[in-house]
Amino acid sequence: MFEQTNSGPITDLHTDSANRFMYMFFCLKTCIDGFLSSIRPVIAIDVTFLKDPHTWVLFVAMCMDGNDQIFPLAFGVGDSETNEAWEWFLTRLHRVVGEIDDLVIVSDRKNSIITCVEKVFPNSFHGACAVHLERNMLGRCGNNKILKDIFRKTIKVYQVNQFTRCMEQLANINSQAAMYITDFGFERWARAYRPRKRYNLTSSNIAEAMNNAIKACRELPITRVIDCIRWVLQRWFYYRRTSAGKLKSTLTTKVDVNIGVKDAKARYLTVYPIIYYSFLVKDGDLDGIVDLT
Repeated sequence: MFEQTNSGPITDLHTDSANRFMYMFFCLKTCIDGFLSSIRPVIAIDVTFLKDPHTWVLFVAMCMDGNDQIFPLAFGVGDSETNEAWEWFLTRLHRVVGEIDDLVIVSDRKNSIITCVEKVFPNSFHGACAVHLERNMLGRCGNNKILKDIFRKTIKVYQVNQFTRCMEQLANINSQAAMYITDFGFERWARAYRPRKRYNLTSSNIAEAMNNAIKACRELPITRVIDCIRWVLQRWFYYRRTSAGKLKSTLTTKVDVNIGVKDAKARYLTVYPIIYYSFLVKDGDLDGIVDLT
């Protein structure tokens, strides 16, 4: 079905020496074209376990579109979540997307994933999933709501001085938690230290959301699972295309709303002109230079 209705190298199948199934890779060419032309270069990868008698593993690579919706990139099926399986899947993904400038790949901290990302996408940056990091931190240090709220703020702040204040607050509540997230490397999860843009994609939850979208068919044979995925994508893209055709703005609905919220907040900021198109903007004890050139 995939090869009949889509052009390009979008499927790959690997068997062992006895011609028994081991791995499969599949994607829609339209998804690859959309990613290369219009999608921010951040890919979330994850796995889910299929529930047929063979307990296959489904690999997923997802992005986020301009309306903050799941943009499916590629899928794979393997016999297990091993280094070899991850390398095979990521190698096929690399073949269809090529080298991407400023690419960030987000996942949990499994060594098998990190090793293969560094090998197959050597010019990419691996970012840690903030949700997994939070779960692990709370699992080690206790499910403290205040600790959770401060950590989430620590992830999102833009400036290093804001980040430092948040870390001090977190350490005062639980020094073990502060040490744990420090050992991960701030650049892996904190916006203030990121060497590359991750935009608002702080976790691999969109990959988990894709897994939930096909949850009902995970007990089916592999061929039926693939057909289910095709049906889900077909339905998503139809409704998104229909909704996009009704837009009155050149912006997506989510961006339009966000700009409206930010515009309302900006009216309470104090602006001091510096020269021509440069301004000092103050917000309480925070300030920054805005250059409009």
